[in-house]
Amino acid sequence: MQDKYTYRKKIRIIKSDDFDKSFKELLEEGYISIKSEVFKENTGNYDYKKVVERMNDNAKKIRAELILFSSENQGSSISQSKTVHAIPRMAGPNKSNNVFNNSLNQDNMDGTYMGTFTRTSSTTKYNVNYLIFFNSRMGIYPVNLSDIDKSNNGLQTGVKAMFIKKNTPADGQIQENDIIIKIGNEDIMNVNSFVEPSNSLKSGFITLQILRKGQKMNKIIAIN
Repeated sequence: MQDKYTYRKKIRIIKSDDFDKSFKELLEEGYISIKSEVFKENTGNYDYKKVVERMNDNAKKIRAELILFSSENQGSSISQSKTVHAIPRMAGPNKSNNVFNNSLNQDNMDGTYMGTFTRTSSTTKYNVNYLIFFNSRMGIYPVNLSDIDKSNNGLQTGVKAMFIKKNTPADGQIQENDIIIKIGNEDIMNVNSFVEPSNSLKSGFITLQILRKGQKMNKIIAIN
């Protein structure tokens, strides 16, 4: 029922000029990112409205409730070269035939021109986070490990605590930037695998295996 309810809700869309700040504020509101990506679009083929529509379609597929995006890298160019074999000849021999701002001047016996042209298109890269509302019983709001996190800590799995809600079981036990490796006996692969055991926690004590500043340790959390 929750999946159906989420799917039918109108997806909230936020464009931010300060992506990291807005993301942290959403974590503090109780949202959690279930997917992030760099969304690329050819601005010559899609207008802004179409870009948002495609993000919205992606959000529906993964049951996201909110989209946060920021167009930080704009105007990069992609050039494509193509050989033209049969361009109708203009009036008179050796006349220039302008195609995509390039002149094709090679006249053939059959009345066609041959040559190459270059098509230059502008693309925009959008940083995107797809989020859901998450009532964390422990009070931990994590993100997936970046490639730098994995390289610096010799890990392939785990999540990094980005926000600890005040007056919750994790407050005072878990710190921001702690890497959570296990909940109980369950390995934490990513944010999605963190959400599942967190939702099923019962009252009592649960042990979290974490990595803090390169040191592995266990932290016991009391769940009310």
